[in-house]
Amino acid sequence: MGDTWGDGYYWEQPTHRVTLTYDFYIGKYETTFDEYDAFCEATGRSKPGDQGWGRETRPVINVSWNDAIAYCNWSSEKEKLPKAYDNNGNLLDKDGRVTTDITKVLGYRLPTEAEWEYAARGGNESKGYKYAGSNTVRVVAWYFSNSGSKTHEVGEKVPNELGIYDMSGNVREWCSDWYGDYSGSAQTNPYNNSGYDRVDRGGSWFSFASDSRVARRNCGSPTSTFSDLGFRIARTASYEGENKPPLSPYNPGSSDESMIIGVTSVTLSWDSYDPDGDTMTYDVYFDTNVNPTTKVSTNQTENTLIRSNLSYDTTYYWKVVVKDSKGATTEGPVWRFIIQELPLPQMVLVEKGSFTMGDTWGDGYDNEKPTHEVNLTYDFYIGKYETTFNEYDAFCSATGRIKPEDEDWGRGTRPVIKVSWNDAIAYCNWLSEKEGLPKGYDDDGNLLDKDGMITTDPSKVVGYRLPTEAEWEYAARGGNKSDNYRYSGSDDVDEVAWYYSNSRRNTQEVGNKAPNELGIYDMSGNVWEWCSDWYGNYSRYAQTNPYNSTVGSDRVYRGGGWNNLATLTRVANRNYDSPTVTSSGLGFRICRTVPYKGKNRPPLAPYNTNPSDESMIIGVTSVTLSWDSYDPDGDTMTYDVYFDTNANPMTKVSSSQRENKLAGTDLSYNTTYYWKVVVKDSNGATTEGPVWSFSTKDLNPEMVLVEKGSFTMGDTWGYGCDNEKPTHEVNLTYDFYIGKYETTFNEYNAFCEATGKSSADDENWGRGNRPVINVSWNDAIAYCNWLSEKDKLPKAYDNNGNLLDKDGSITTDPSKVVGYRLPTEAEWEYTARGGNKSKGYEYSGSANVGDVAWYRDNSDDKTQEVGKKAPNELGIYDMSGNVWEWCSDWYDGGYYTKSPTTNPYNSTVGSYRVFRGGSWSYSAPGTLVADRSYIVPFGKRGDVGFRIARTVH
Repeated sequence: MGDTWGDGYYWEQPTHRVTLTYDFYIGKYETTFDEYDAFCEATGRSKPGDQGWGRETRPVINVSWNDAIAYCNWSSEKEKLPKAYDNNGNLLDKDGRVTTDITKVLGYRLPTEAEWEYAARGGNESKGYKYAGSNTVRVVAWYFSNSGSKTHEVGEKVPNELGIYDMSGNVREWCSDWYGDYSGSAQTNPYNNSGYDRVDRGGSWFSFASDSRVARRNCGSPTSTFSDLGFRIARTASYEGENKPPLSPYNPGSSDESMIIGVTSVTLSWDSYDPDGDTMTYDVYFDTNVNPTTKVSTNQTENTLIRSNLSYDTTYYWKVVVKDSKGATTEGPVWRFIIQELPLPQMVLVEKGSFTMGDTWGDGYDNEKPTHEVNLTYDFYIGKYETTFNEYDAFCSATGRIKPEDEDWGRGTRPVIKVSWNDAIAYCNWLSEKEGLPKGYDDDGNLLDKDGMITTDPSKVVGYRLPTEAEWEYAARGGNKSDNYRYSGSDDVDEVAWYYSNSRRNTQEVGNKAPNELGIYDMSGNVWEWCSDWYGNYSRYAQTNPYNSTVGSDRVYRGGGWNNLATLTRVANRNYDSPTVTSSGLGFRICRTVPYKGKNRPPLAPYNTNPSDESMIIGVTSVTLSWDSYDPDGDTMTYDVYFDTNANPMTKVSSSQRENKLAGTDLSYNTTYYWKVVVKDSNGATTEGPVWSFSTKDLNPEMVLVEKGSFTMGDTWGYGCDNEKPTHEVNLTYDFYIGKYETTFNEYNAFCEATGKSSADDENWGRGNRPVINVSWNDAIAYCNWLSEKDKLPKAYDNNGNLLDKDGSITTDPSKVVGYRLPTEAEWEYTARGGNKSKGYEYSGSANVGDVAWYRDNSDDKTQEVGKKAPNELGIYDMSGNVWEWCSDWYDGGYYTKSPTTNPYNSTVGSYRVFRGGSWSYSAPGTLVADRSYIVPFGKRGDVGFRIARTVH
């Protein structure tokens, strides 16, 4: 039961085995208005409203849980059955006594949540479908995309494997249970009889497809009514016969085929159930035979048994025979486990090198910034896997420590959890002593060198330890073999990480996902991993062998865990907590420095350049070159700088300078410059750095030609908002250019610098090629006018925001405007639809929103650099999503006219200006090409920007 596919919600977890020991009947259809209206007429109750959609064989709606059980009791009385519920909603047995055993209820009732899901999955005829009867939702369900926003007559879709209709979609269905969190333990005939809200299941006409999955659960007050909530009835099938035997034993611990490492004592455990409630006893068979014949316990009443003095590298087999007090016997299956000795931890060599640490993609959190160059001058080993329960349990057994809890998920080769930072370094010290190495930590958590002296240089620590935060991120990125993946080993999080969407809400055995470039596993996801450092903010300056030894209140941990969203498993993400805290999502992996032995070492190649390699410098002709370098022996360094326009620069512009920066002026636009630095140390060693480049560019936005044409404007698909109606024909009689991209911070900042205007706030998400945000309509047209003046074109707007023609006269005809401007609303939609190359997509360039748009489900709650999604038919980017885009028009009452229009532009002064296209913060429907919105022209938002346009003359 629960989210067996791994793509559901956390409240559908953990999955757990459910056994139903009885047959039951369930309604073939959802209860209809015809059926419920008969109950109302017979009892004098008011009939629920039908929303004007019709009654008869549509499922009844606007009924509370209390209404539903009243209907069940009336149905029972009508058929002379004992009522199923008392006045407080408690279940009743055949004698009218309150019971929590569903098998003892005879009257009509609502299904339990477990019965509902079992029936929806197809019972014992299940084919494993995600929806009730199919893996294709539209075949079996009325839901948001096909319902027409209303209920439908029951039974019109395909039934499931049992011949039951509409268990996915149409209306949500009340269940008997109170709502509560799932347990990971196996359960028999479950029913939850306490809580605040009652469960409902199945999704509805109003729900997205994901809410129609058979595992999806919801809840509400038992007095609530909704237009998408109804019910179906159930009844227990009475058992008539003699004594029923116990069920076969199940839920073994140790689990079948498990590997037990480093211990020679095991507690066997199992569950069983007798459907008649008879007392049970157990015979246990245990030996090394595939079919065990040695009876090691007879007629025991406990369902656990300890087996000690087991041998390493041996497979053991066991089974349980259960007997009830009336003589019925059931033999369980044969289970097995393997005992294996604890090997030394597997470690991977990480060679020294440099990398940029922090949020190098620009979509992370503030504490991942600023990015900064890090140079590691030593090699180190790091655990190939996260430290496992097998490994940590051996430490506990050897030292007499209490073993941490495993949340009933299992131990073995799952990563250890519920360990504090202090626990983790104690394990490291134990491992060092076990191998005759100097300890890595003193009693206060300070790092120690080979002589036992406190050090802040991790390269001098010999014993096992936790990785520094910099070592951790360098290793997670793939070290000197890095392919620059966002997650450790891939840009596809599912390939390398156990996280919220696929972990089934618990840890998984280490090493079952793909490794990263260095062959290291699970550095993204599964569990967070403690690092040696105290937590602190980053510096923007380059650092060598960094380790934050400054005492604080929290220690760093990295990598994300099974219960986190994908964004927290990125290699740049960081977190922190008290060194005494323990958590079910927090473990560690070990590390060791490789000692260096040799003569004078040359300086490292210069790094941390400014401008960064291959960068674009827009709108300026001077630049200050800067770099960092490092000498591992601490020698004095000097620099020779080469700079010209050759791919291998030959012009030495500075010799033996001590400063690590140099100003370059009088550069030319639209030119690529190359430069390198040769560093020399005071002992004669020389290192030549790589060749870097940057390009200069005049400030000229890229624009795309949109040829004139006609189109139907507005909600042509029939499920938009009222302000997208009525649809109407629009004819544009002129060609125009429009920005290939949304206007960026780079472009807007040049305007601000040239005019002395304050730049826009970037919400700490980054600037550069992200679309500018927090700009008003007035700001946007000021930018357009500045751009026109810069290119010696007539301004497009006067001081009141009116459009101007080439002579500076006010006009309402956008075809007569020469300067840069915002597109009209009609131009915007025509372009977003693909102009005269349109393929009729709902989103700008695709019918699949994720192909073309940054929106609520994929944006990580912020803007993204322009041009990273697919373009539309005209080669234009981001017209769906990323940021809303200001248009020239006023928003006049919001409603279209149905009459055809030519070159429309709404010049009627009002309170609001139009913007279009949706944004990073909106759901998919908000990014449809017909969707429209508006705010006051002086308004500024973190999801509103603009793109420019020009009429072709």
